[in-house]
Parts: sequence; C-alpha cells; structure tokens
Amino acid sequence: MPRWDRPLNDPESPYSQRVELDELPVSRASEAPLASEWALWLYIGKLILALIVLGLLLTNVMYGAFELMHLLGG
Repeated sequence: MPRWDRPLNDPESPYSQRVELDELPVSRASEAPLASEWALWLYIGKLILALIVLGLLLTNVMYGAFELMHLLGG
C-alpha cells in the first residue's frame, strides 16, 4: 500500500508516531489556552489603539481642511 493511502496511526508506517498521554508535558498543555487568550486580548487592544490613532489623524486632517477653507476665503 502506498504511503499516502495508509492511515495516520498505522504501526507499520515509519512516519506514524504514537504519543501516550503520560508523555505530554502537562504544563505546556495547560498554558496554551492562556497564551492564546492573551494574544487575542493584545490583538484587540492594538486594534482599538489603531482606531483611536486613525480617528485622531482624521480629526486633525478635517480641522486642517476647515482652517484652510477659512484662510482661502471660503
């Protein structure tokens, strides 16, 4: 049977790896959801800060256009 037709947990395949649950590091498995949650909150915080900065820049541009319009006699 070709390699790609074998199931992933085929014991005859040299590419299959069986890992028992006792061999997994418990600390890393328990920290993974916390790390992904922190990454999500950091992403949301950066997004909010970017929106605030863009809002301030847009306000500054609009104020500059308003002042320029008055300087030009509009």
